[in-house]
Amino acid sequence: MRQIIWTILCVSLGTAHTASAKSAMFNQKWQLPNEVIHFETLSSDSNITISTSTSLLKTLAINESKESRSPASWFDWVPTGAPLQAAPAECDAHLLEQRLLSLPKSNDNLFKYEIDNYFKLCGAALSLRNGHNFKALIEGVTTKYDFQDHPDIRSVRFYFKTGETNKGVLALKKDGRPHPLIVVKCGIFCDAEADATVRVVLMHLFDESPFHVLMIGNHTGTNNINSNGRVNIGGFYEGLELFSIGHWAKSKSPFKDFISEVHGVGISLGGSASLFASLYNEYNLLNQEKVFNSFIAYCPVVRLKPALDHLFGDKIRKALASQVIWQQMLSSYPYVRELQNEIDPKHRPESRRFPEILGRLALSFLSRFHPMDFVAPFQGLLIDEASDLWVANDFLKHAQEVSTPTFVWASRNDPVVEARENTESLYRYLQTSPNKAIMTYRVPYGSHCAKSVSYNWDSISTILRSYFLKHSPNFLETWKRRKITISLPQPKMDSTDIHISQEWQAFDGKNYLTLTYKTYSPYNFENNINCDFDGPYSSHKECYEYRSFKVTYNQLPIPVHRPRSKAEAQSLTRWLNAELQLLGPDGLLTGTRQSITALQWSQ
Repeated sequence: MRQIIWTILCVSLGTAHTASAKSAMFNQKWQLPNEVIHFETLSSDSNITISTSTSLLKTLAINESKESRSPASWFDWVPTGAPLQAAPAECDAHLLEQRLLSLPKSNDNLFKYEIDNYFKLCGAALSLRNGHNFKALIEGVTTKYDFQDHPDIRSVRFYFKTGETNKGVLALKKDGRPHPLIVVKCGIFCDAEADATVRVVLMHLFDESPFHVLMIGNHTGTNNINSNGRVNIGGFYEGLELFSIGHWAKSKSPFKDFISEVHGVGISLGGSASLFASLYNEYNLLNQEKVFNSFIAYCPVVRLKPALDHLFGDKIRKALASQVIWQQMLSSYPYVRELQNEIDPKHRPESRRFPEILGRLALSFLSRFHPMDFVAPFQGLLIDEASDLWVANDFLKHAQEVSTPTFVWASRNDPVVEARENTESLYRYLQTSPNKAIMTYRVPYGSHCAKSVSYNWDSISTILRSYFLKHSPNFLETWKRRKITISLPQPKMDSTDIHISQEWQAFDGKNYLTLTYKTYSPYNFENNINCDFDGPYSSHKECYEYRSFKVTYNQLPIPVHRPRSKAEAQSLTRWLNAELQLLGPDGLLTGTRQSITALQWSQ
């Protein structure tokens, strides 16, 4: 079945028919100006490069750092999907997921209430190791995942009716049944290639979750600019592209029969696209139904002009961003006529002028369209001045029009997309003009899009996964929690020892897994350390013991197979740690001496 689906996917698609639907407001036929007309998969060696966005975040993190380098923070590492920080049983991610999925499906306020209670109870414990900005940024951008070697992940390219093209990454589940599709717009400078954002999203939403994932490059990516001979920025137009790709995926893609629901995500600058896609989703229906079931805007740009003014300010940290984008402009100079008219490659502009320059370049691109080319609610909109561009890309102007569930999630200590002018401005607006469809939430830490390493990796993954599952009623009918009795090798424990965590590991070409137990002892006699002083979840490293056991695949009554590549082994490792819950007679092992008697997972 796996190969059959990819064979279907790789068949030449030809030109798609023009998409049409009823406008929710005007009850008229509409056509997407950037409708997908062709789609192709690319070979795994198609010019994969390190993205400018990863370079920018590394530069900002280095500048923020006031401490010496540490191996844990500065070198590539492979997330396993397991918790990064020891935490008590009440902070267990599986318990959080069970609570979130038991909530009424139509009430996101209760969802927010649950995660707010969770962070109030567990946030301090989960952020002990990495609450600081620079550490989180570094760990976020140094995650390693050679996803191009995963047999179920492909680089793809879209061709649009406008003549534009965009690259992406498509990851499909291959069990032959429909799954939710998550369409993701990545952030500033991201070409949907070897980008930190792409890696982390694939880990959370594909490896650790039951979702198909389609990542789409940002219009500020170097390859996107050069391939299309234009510079564009902002969710007004990129949101339309995100929406049109979701529309195509659900109605015309070669894998449409394997999609149960469609959801959207936007990250950083791509967050603006997801917010505007939620707006297009209200007015442009497919067979009298909305295309997308829900959206997440993650560390998002909400108001483009204030966000750019902050990023390209006069402080040293922000000036570094100007240097990165200047180098990008120079590399794109031969390909973009408007850029040649706008800048002198021998003289770099002042940092504060970059928003103005980007605005004029985007205005030049949008002027190619007739006002009636745009779809509702912007059909007939005239954009011929910079002020029109900034107004069109201010989501606050349209927040009242959205009825699709939309989760806006930011960090208060974000050094790149300032929360005060973005998510917090939306929060303040909704206080005076409530809209129950839009849920804003801010956590103290997370730096820029690095919540996964600022808090426990599995907790962030659980919240993202649960939100989409909660809004996937068709899929939830078939996705059930299963529990069986099981006998697995386990460590001998002293009378005062307790379980802290368990971690699975898969290997390329091996016919077995390893299961590692982390246990805690309140006193280390060998080194004369009283571990009880700090407690079991924040003690000295000598207070913990790690013991590993081999587990063959036929010992696990679950549908997994031996990995075919290193990337697939990493993916399976994350799935095992995200899904498998080991239980004793009284439930969770954490904080107890119980022996394993049962295994629980969702399928």
